[in-house]
Amino acid sequence: MNIKKISFILITLAIILGIIFAIFYFLGERDQQNGAQEGRDPFPVNIDSGFGSISGEETPTNNNNQTPTTSQSPQIIPTLRKLSDEPTSGVYTYNTVREVTRILYNEEGAEEIEIVEIPETKFQIIERRNAHISEFNSLDLLGKKISDTTIVRVREAIAGAGGYVFRYLAEFNETILSYRGSLEIDISATEDGGATALLKGSFLPENITSMTLSSDKESIAYIVSEGGTGSILYTTPIDAFTPTQIATLPLSEIHVLWPSEQTFMFYTKGDSRIPGNLFTLGASGELQTTLSEMYGLTVNPSPSRNIVFVSFDVRGDIITAAINLDTGFTSNITGVRTIASDKCVWSTVEENIIYCGGTRGMIRGDYPENWYSGSRFFVDTLWQINTETGDSEIISYLDEDNVTIPFDIIQPTLAEGDTYLLFINKYDRAPWVLNLGRIINPEDEVFLESGAQTEILEVSETVESI
Repeated sequence: MNIKKISFILITLAIILGIIFAIFYFLGERDQQNGAQEGRDPFPVNIDSGFGSISGEETPTNNNNQTPTTSQSPQIIPTLRKLSDEPTSGVYTYNTVREVTRILYNEEGAEEIEIVEIPETKFQIIERRNAHISEFNSLDLLGKKISDTTIVRVREAIAGAGGYVFRYLAEFNETILSYRGSLEIDISATEDGGATALLKGSFLPENITSMTLSSDKESIAYIVSEGGTGSILYTTPIDAFTPTQIATLPLSEIHVLWPSEQTFMFYTKGDSRIPGNLFTLGASGELQTTLSEMYGLTVNPSPSRNIVFVSFDVRGDIITAAINLDTGFTSNITGVRTIASDKCVWSTVEENIIYCGGTRGMIRGDYPENWYSGSRFFVDTLWQINTETGDSEIISYLDEDNVTIPFDIIQPTLAEGDTYLLFINKYDRAPWVLNLGRIINPEDEVFLESGAQTEILEVSETVESI
């Protein structure tokens, strides 16, 4: 056997041994990886955003870098949290109570258990693409879908006590359609976390030009145009379509406001190039001019209707002010740039306080039309404004819990007692909730222990910590 044959045999054996070694090495690595994965949760806690799985939906992601909780540690609800990644057309919040197990310790250190009711706030969101309704709560990170009745491409949604209105364009023309519905229990719903209610209702008249919710959230007022020369104002309960004609109006391009039971206001479409007016419907059914000749005017009246918070254009800059209609006194709000009608909400506790998403410093553009068209955005902080004194202060930079994205607040909604602020971020139309009570009263905290059973742990005087 010559040297060439010996060399060939040795090289061939080396290659075969190398292949065998690689196979065993790969198998060993795969076994190690599988072993490591066996001890890993196949459904890890999502530390991105979402805060609650909705039946039939993926758990939304979150950019808040929250720390996952375990059943052995108290669950601390973020001060600012994103409810869903789904673009949202409307939001609604209401207060309720929840029965929970409270664990106390007596003087001997033994556990004593009792059932108590504690306040809870619910947050409802209406998805823009299909009108599905989901509900979240304030006491834990859970959420569920409560209706999967589909209405496509909802542009605007109004939610109130017992009903919803969905507004969208007809598929083949520019007709504005409005559908009013209420949730009814679906007896065929499964028990696996699926939707438990169906949306049933009826259509409202076509081409409603403006709509608003009453102060008690139980009724809506809406305007139907009469061929561009005038319009008719109607009201109806939101949980049933029983319209009542209130007045015939000589204007058509107006927004309706319903700050109190007996008061209706109207303001002309905001445009920085056209002087705007605010009207009040008098007891005689005639319109009375309340404010006039204010360019780019948008209006947000107080529930008592004696104060109107306004924004308007002066030489390309946004000015905000509070006007007392009883005395005529005007409080100029310095430093805050906002859109009064869309970015502000009145306190449910203090008559003269309004909360606004707004920016500091001068901003240039044609407002509000640039903002409505989407060619301009705000980078908001949250302001608390005293409309009586004109004082304003930033109470949140909207960066709690390491949130670093910009916000342009729309549809701000306050829970009763000013405990939570629910709003939509105009940048991506995602819904967020801010624990406003924690900011205003940081000593008030509620913890829940996550796990199979919801429990509130209250520590007695004999126990130092949970």
